[in-house]
Amino acid sequence: MPESVSSALESLARGWASEWGEENPQEMQWVSTTRDQAMRLLYSTVASTDEPAFLLTCRGDFSRLRETGKSTHGVWAALFIDPVTMEVRSYTVRPWDFIPDVDLSVLGPITSV
Repeated sequence: MPESVSSALESLARGWASEWGEENPQEMQWVSTTRDQAMRLLYSTVASTDEPAFLLTCRGDFSRLRETGKSTHGVWAALFIDPVTMEVRSYTVRPWDFIPDVDLSVLGPITSV
């Protein structure tokens, strides 16, 4: 992948993390895959579409107050990014005890940013 893709993904992830109160996300890495493959890796039994997607994971102190008044907090996040629009289509934020033990390299070459 071109370096510009990696730079764009890093910028996108940093902006997303900032919205969650984390100004310096760590261990950012991404892989080009399909949404279905990424969902199956993270959720085992959940299927999705075969649309191309970037899966980017990172660590940090993510916290956000939802419209319901409840707070969501976690230390690990996975972002599902549309490679055409470069928008975060969905995400998951997990607390320490629920970080999945997954190897992104099964989806393809990993790029660290």
